[in-house]
Amino acid sequence: MLYNHTQFRTHIIFVFLVAASVFTNSSSVAYSLPQAVTRNAIQRRRLFSQEWILDMYDKALQDEDRKVFEPTLTNVPVGPRITNDGSNNRAMFALSLEYKSHPAKDLIMKVLQGQPDDNAFVEVKVLHEANDLVAAGMLHDTKLSKMPIPVIIMKRKPDQILSKTSAYRKANDADQNKMVEQAVE
Repeated sequence: MLYNHTQFRTHIIFVFLVAASVFTNSSSVAYSLPQAVTRNAIQRRRLFSQEWILDMYDKALQDEDRKVFEPTLTNVPVGPRITNDGSNNRAMFALSLEYKSHPAKDLIMKVLQGQPDDNAFVEVKVLHEANDLVAAGMLHDTKLSKMPIPVIIMKRKPDQILSKTSAYRKANDADQNKMVEQAVE
């Protein structure tokens, strides 16, 4: 099958979103795109039996993608903590006021664990491509940390119950069981 550039980019975004939503933990409080699936996880799970995805993940990041956390974010109205530590983040926070012309109720801030890595860079890239990225960078807020910390501010998405998703309903029993196991992990 031949793709033009737009179809190819859309297909890649879809693959990242599907892989991220199927093979990562989710929160019952708020939605945030999970970290990208690692090469080992893809190989372990034989994701969609598609060998080409292994090469695409390696080639997905450009030099400019690795610079997304360089900006210092200012005037971020950090609100209440929504969740405690997650598997790929220290915490999730609501925002207390409008930020970059987005109402506070439509935003969520993810505080990363440690320094940004390829998974964080891919997450920001996918959020940007999906038009859900509001900001990414280093935040210095003494209420959260003495040192600047990497954060991603994104559009909040409605929660979804796994059993109500079309991917789950279309899957056979074995795949549904795998999805449930992955969601529980």
